[in-house]
Amino acid sequence: KQWYQRRVRDALQRLENVWRKDVKKELTSKLTQNLYVNIDDGPLIKVNLDHSLLLVLKEVQFVSDPKTVPVSVKALLDQVDQNTLKVTAARLDTIASHYNKLRSRIRPHEEQLFTAKIYQIEKLLKQGKESLTWKSLETDDFIEEATSLLLEDCYKKLQAVQAAQTQIESKVAHWHEYLCQSLFTSDQPCFIEDWIVKQKEVSEGYAVLANMYGSKISAVVDELHKLLQVSENSPAWQSYTAFLDNLISTGLVGAMRDALTQLYNLIALTDPEDKPKILVRVELVGGMVQYHPPIDKESADISVQEMVFNWVNEMVDYCELIPRLVPDCVSYAKVIESTPDIVELIGKIRGVMDNNHQACQLLQDNFTKYSYLWKDDAHHTFSQFISGKSLPLSSSSQTVNSEDNRSVSRPGSMLSSSVVLCNAERNFLAPSVSTGSGSICRVPTLDDFDKKISAYQAAFNAISNSVDESAIGWLFVDIKPIKQVLLTHASRWVYVFTEYLINQCTKMLGSIEEFLLDTEPQIETLIKTLSASPSDAAIAPSAYMKLVELFNKVTNKQQEFDSRFGVVRKTVVLLNKYNFRMEKEEFFLAAPSRWSNLRAKVVLAKQRIAPKMQLRSEQISRDLRNFASQCQKSREEFAGCAAFLRTCSYQDAHELLKGFKVRVSELEDKSRNEQ
Repeated sequence: KQWYQRRVRDALQRLENVWRKDVKKELTSKLTQNLYVNIDDGPLIKVNLDHSLLLVLKEVQFVSDPKTVPVSVKALLDQVDQNTLKVTAARLDTIASHYNKLRSRIRPHEEQLFTAKIYQIEKLLKQGKESLTWKSLETDDFIEEATSLLLEDCYKKLQAVQAAQTQIESKVAHWHEYLCQSLFTSDQPCFIEDWIVKQKEVSEGYAVLANMYGSKISAVVDELHKLLQVSENSPAWQSYTAFLDNLISTGLVGAMRDALTQLYNLIALTDPEDKPKILVRVELVGGMVQYHPPIDKESADISVQEMVFNWVNEMVDYCELIPRLVPDCVSYAKVIESTPDIVELIGKIRGVMDNNHQACQLLQDNFTKYSYLWKDDAHHTFSQFISGKSLPLSSSSQTVNSEDNRSVSRPGSMLSSSVVLCNAERNFLAPSVSTGSGSICRVPTLDDFDKKISAYQAAFNAISNSVDESAIGWLFVDIKPIKQVLLTHASRWVYVFTEYLINQCTKMLGSIEEFLLDTEPQIETLIKTLSASPSDAAIAPSAYMKLVELFNKVTNKQQEFDSRFGVVRKTVVLLNKYNFRMEKEEFFLAAPSRWSNLRAKVVLAKQRIAPKMQLRSEQISRDLRNFASQCQKSREEFAGCAAFLRTCSYQDAHELLKGFKVRVSELEDKSRNEQ
């Protein structure tokens, strides 16, 4: 055991002797190293502190007998304290770290602002890399000067410059965000009035931002100029302000480009999932088919296209509120207006809107072709139509008239059924229009009515079957207003023609009903009277004459009523074709049967009273001859009356004429009795 202890002490002694021999050389070598060295021969630096130096200092503290430490080593140790060395190394590391950050973070457009200061810093740091060592007494002064020049001056100013640029970039980004925000937050189309309100809000907000941020940017640049303490005319400051000005200009151009791109995508519907955003209505205003709001930029009111470009121009003009950082330059608005991308986008937007306008014009023309529905006066046109002034001379009407004239020229000839029906239609449709012999009939027929009503009904159906809405680009076209108006006009035209037919049918059926109501009871009463009389002598002659009168009346009405029923039947079919019904249509359905029954009663009555009338015929003939003789005698006496002589006085003539007047009254009464 003692042997081992002795061997250990000997080994430790030998090691300590070796350490004492080499410690001076090692300390001298490490303390004479420079404070800084470049990293990989680059511009960045690091603290040149050998950690073995700190280890040697610790070894000195743990030497078994400090008195055995050489005097020269003690002299070196008096110059270096381990704690002081650590603090110095930490301060130097802080300087190196900020210098490295400065060199890595500074950007090319900022270097000119810090060229002089960076030169001073590098000149100072060069001392730390070449002349100053860890035992130099000037180290503390070096650290203080480097800290003041780098940390408290250059690095803080660089941070201020970069913070100012960040502020400007954030304001430009806010411009971009505000300008590009969606003007259409709803999936449903909005009225243009709502869009105008939103547009005004965006425009006013953008104007406030442009004015406010423009002032703030100018204030930031002024503060930066004061902080850097450089001349306004120095190339470094002019170059830096030109960079900031270009930053703002590029940001504004980019914001406007993106906003116009978004607007173009909305107008052109480049995304299949996009829906029309602006709601426009097709209306009839002042006798013209128009869009509300107008689509045509030539309209007196502001059009959709003008609204859009007014908004674009306002956004560009508000850039005038932002002052340029470079003097004697055109405004940002002029820069935006002259940018090729902006010009191209505006041209594309204008082209899409022109295409939309053409499509809207085609849609508008589809309704303009019905202008006759509201431009022509329905009642005046119908008056011209019913009077025959609006009808061309047709070959059929001329044929009917020529055949009618031939029938008139031959009194004994019978009118053909077509002529009778044609004349019945004329009398039914236009009884007040003269169609006498020698004139060309231009009165419309029911076929003409059918053509007119069919044309207006076809227009009504075409308008009714048209779509209620249409999507044209970003425009959602509401067609219901114009459809409702045109359907009302078309219905009015159909009503004018059908109402006239209904009124004429009502009048004709009313006259037929009045005739039947007046004739049927009289015939039935006379037949009962004649049938109930025990002898012919008991029957008054007037009863026979009244019955004959009724027979003739019914016979004369036969052809007229047959033609009337034919016309009314044809009219009812025409009205039913267009879903119109008459008030007295039930009477019309029963009237032919009543008319047939009346005619049958007349035939039956004729058969019953014919024998009785034959027996009374001789007496009636004698009575008529006596009545004729009395009339002839009275005529001869009146012709030879003294009242016509000049010798007859006025009083005598008056008395004679008064007597003849009494005789004429008596003859008239007798004539009525003989009937």
